[in-house]
Amino acid sequence: MSIRKLGFILSFMVLMVAIAACGGNGNDKYWTCGSSSQCRMVEASSESAPDITGPIIFDTSVTMSQAVRLSNWLFERRKEVGNPGTSPKFLQIQDGRFVIHQYVGPPESEALTPEQQARIEKFMCEMSNEVFGGVSVTGVGHIFESSTYTFKELANYALSAEQQSPLWAGSCGSGVAKKSETKPASEKAESSKSTVSWTKETLYAKFLVPDDFPDGWTVKRDAETLTIRGTHTEFMTVQKIDMDFEIHDTALAANRSFDQRKADTQSTIDGRGISGDRLEDVKHDEPLFVWMLKGNKDYGSDSYEAFGLTGNVVFRVYNYGSVRTPSKGFASMFARRQMDKLTD
Repeated sequence: MSIRKLGFILSFMVLMVAIAACGGNGNDKYWTCGSSSQCRMVEASSESAPDITGPIIFDTSVTMSQAVRLSNWLFERRKEVGNPGTSPKFLQIQDGRFVIHQYVGPPESEALTPEQQARIEKFMCEMSNEVFGGVSVTGVGHIFESSTYTFKELANYALSAEQQSPLWAGSCGSGVAKKSETKPASEKAESSKSTVSWTKETLYAKFLVPDDFPDGWTVKRDAETLTIRGTHTEFMTVQKIDMDFEIHDTALAANRSFDQRKADTQSTIDGRGISGDRLEDVKHDEPLFVWMLKGNKDYGSDSYEAFGLTGNVVFRVYNYGSVRTPSKGFASMFARRQMDKLTD
């Protein structure tokens, strides 16, 4: 089997954003699958990647959130490599593990090479850790001789006791899969409540303006680089506020970026091992957190960084300057002010 063929086999497509209530006739919220099960489908798409779609069919052994989380993760993986596709996948919990079924075309050879099998198992490990909290996951590629099939045919075959030997299967993870809310193993994921999809123009229109700063501050805003730079000089001291904004293609991508920043921040704090040094969530309807980026409080050399998430935007606030001028409260205040303008 060629590597190109393996790439097709590994095409676990996904979709995010939209949830389609599609049954056997395309109208029912659930439809009967297998001998007596009920099935549902989630499907999503993005205007930035119109060729990447792929339904996820699932039965009542898993929750909607578990199916959507898998869809979102697979969509992002697919998008990263720019590989379009539309094949559906079927998700279920079977014998205490998540199982993902898909159809693949007739093989070019009868068996995978050890390298190809290793790639499949590596993919399953990443899925287990990043989607299902490290519990057991198995992917199965069933051979399908025809060129077309329906969602219902895939679901019925996945639930059938009459299955033939698959072309490939790969597993990873430990622990028992359960029907419950699923979080990544490495972090507690947060989500923005906003559904706004920002552009440079709409985001810049919501930037803080000089009047949002205390008296005496000089504020420069840049619509192209999406930055705000604030400076306050008094006697022999200077205090600065830097604000930087990232627009992501999707809200999911922004969520992932924010979650990774938060996880990296906590890892840095844990590594420093300083008592009282902690990451703090800033009170707001949207996710915000603040922490001491560097310095020493005892000597007044500390500086502070805050991050916010809303829709498809992640922004950073950095408060630094002369000795004893920056503060956690000041960084938090500006993060809240900017978030208030973005969510107003």
